[in-house]
Amino acid sequence: MRELLPLIMKQLQNNPELMSQFGLGGLSGLGALDGAVGSSGDAGAGTANIPGLNDAIAKALAQKNGATGGVPAGIPEQVKLYREQYHPVDIDQDGRISADEAASYSSWMFRRRDINGDSVLVVREFAAVEQLPGTADANRQRLRTESRRLELLFPTYDANNDQMISKDEFLDQVRVAYDEKRGTNPDIDPFSFQTVLPF
Repeated sequence: MRELLPLIMKQLQNNPELMSQFGLGGLSGLGALDGAVGSSGDAGAGTANIPGLNDAIAKALAQKNGATGGVPAGIPEQVKLYREQYHPVDIDQDGRISADEAASYSSWMFRRRDINGDSVLVVREFAAVEQLPGTADANRQRLRTESRRLELLFPTYDANNDQMISKDEFLDQVRVAYDEKRGTNPDIDPFSFQTVLPF
C-alpha cells in the first residue's frame, strides 16, 4: 500500500486540473470514490465526479508494475484501505493533518494499544501487530518483522526507562516526530503523517 500511494500522488501532482478536483490540493475528494454518497447526497456518483482519477491510478499501477499493462479496473484496494485509515485522522477533511488532529488520533491509538486499560504500554502491548489481509505466510513474516521493529523502538518512547510508556511519554514523542515532519508548516500531509506514529 505504501509503495503505490506515492505513485498515485505523483500522477495527481503532474495533473493540476485533476488535483483541483480534490479541493485545496488535498485528498478530501477521495471520499467520493466507490460510489459513496457525496455532499450532494447523490449515491453512485463514484469516480465520474473526478475526471481523470482512474487514469492517474492506472498510470501509477502501470508504473509500479513496470508498465507491463494488466492494470486492474476500478479503485485499487490500497486506495480504499488508505482512505479508511486516514480519513478518521483528517477530522476537518481538508487533506492535511493538523497538530490537534494528530494529537487526537495519537491518544486514540494509545488507548487502543493499552489492552489491559492500565494507562501505560508495556513492550508486549506496544509491539502488538494486527494481521492484514493476505496469505498466512506473508502475514507471519510481516508480523514477526514489525513486532521486532516495535520492540527495538520501545526505548525511544520510554523516556524515564521504567519499562512502561505512559500516555504523556507517548504523546510527547509523537509531538516531537510531528513537529520534525511539519517544520515551519502549520500542518502535514497524510503521507508524512504515516511516519509520525510508530504503528
